Amino acid sequence: MSDVLPSSLISLTSSLKRLGLGECELQGEFPTEMLNLLGQLPSTLFNLTQLIHLDLSFNSLEGPLPTQVSGLQNLEEFRMTHNLLSGAIPSCLFTLPSLEYLGLSRNRTTGPINQIQKPNSVQRVFLANNDIHGSIFKWESEGWQQLVTLNLSHNLQTSFEQFPGKNFRILDLRSDLLQGPLLAPPPSLLEFFMSKDQLTGEIPPFIYNMTALETLDLSRNYLGGIIPACLGNFSYILSTINLQMNNFHGKIPPNF
Repeated sequence: MSDVLPSSLISLTSSLKRLGLGECELQGEFPTEMLNLLGQLPSTLFNLTQLIHLDLSFNSLEGPLPTQVSGLQNLEEFRMTHNLLSGAIPSCLFTLPSLEYLGLSRNRTTGPINQIQKPNSVQRVFLANNDIHGSIFKWESEGWQQLVTLNLSHNLQTSFEQFPGKNFRILDLRSDLLQGPLLAPPPSLLEFFMSKDQLTGEIPPFIYNMTALETLDLSRNYLGGIIPACLGNFSYILSTINLQMNNFHGKIPPNF
């Protein structure tokens, strides 16, 4: 299938709960009918208030995302990776009351992430390989406690003041432009990736409080000092440590 989204979408029934059009090689802009599907649903055409899963990944859809999505109150998963979408990510996507998964990786979206409103229910957010720029400011923790996965890798973020949320399991900030010393991530992390950034300073002591950590990747930065001897002993389940291509000196700890 290789075409634009058909106008026959207006015949969708109100009982529809899952719509998957991934890997269909769809091209062009969202047709009016599809913008209505994602935004303000005209009751005279169709009613998709029961939709819980929307997947349009691996196509060639372009243009901006809709700024009004109030008709999708029951949507739990929104997947639109590997498209050509552009423009800022609308805050309204994060405030859908039932949304748990937001996947917009590998598009051309822009804008600073710090302008996004606090999500209501989003747990997993994937925004890798876009053109998101600016800084990660000191977001208030209220409203972000439920976020467990955040992937902002391969973007244009330049600095950060604080990691959002306190209950992360996976945090991926690889291949950005993040600079400065490493800030304290939440101790709940299982996988922590900050390689190919511009981090400086030494490995801070708070890293030893991350007792749930399985993977730590701080490679390809400008970190210096010595590798702490206890780095491999603070987590019983730590399986991967990648510190290559930094500016460490001294001896490799014998417990490694």
